[in-house]
Amino acid sequence: MGERATGRWRRHAAQVRTDKASARMTPDEREKLEAAAARVGLRLGGYLVEAGLRLADQADPAPVVVPMPAVVGVDRALLEAWVDASVLLRQYGNLVNQSVKLWHRSRGGPMPAGLAEAVELTNVVARRVDVLVAEYRRR
Repeated sequence: MGERATGRWRRHAAQVRTDKASARMTPDEREKLEAAAARVGLRLGGYLVEAGLRLADQADPAPVVVPMPAVVGVDRALLEAWVDASVLLRQYGNLVNQSVKLWHRSRGGPMPAGLAEAVELTNVVARRVDVLVAEYRRR
């Protein structure tokens, strides 16, 4: 029988990767990752998937910690509260975008239920930001 050709093993059709994800990186990070991928004979996307799966398969993977730069004169608790507010704002933005998209699809029909949820989240975020600003001003 013929020998198996050298090169990367192809997955069976049932194992084809069809889902996509995107990642933001600096040009330097991309260059470093592409070089590492080339060393093992993969393209960047395949390398990222394989590296991520290896990390996910570890029994107790080390957490990925991005060091926070030292900021002189900033209260850590206040900074964390602002970060939490930022997360809520992103969630709000996603809900609003989804709601507007649905509303446009309906060609101006009744307002989708998601829009009411987005408005409620807006109110929550606005109240939280108001509290944070008031706390900051008291200092």
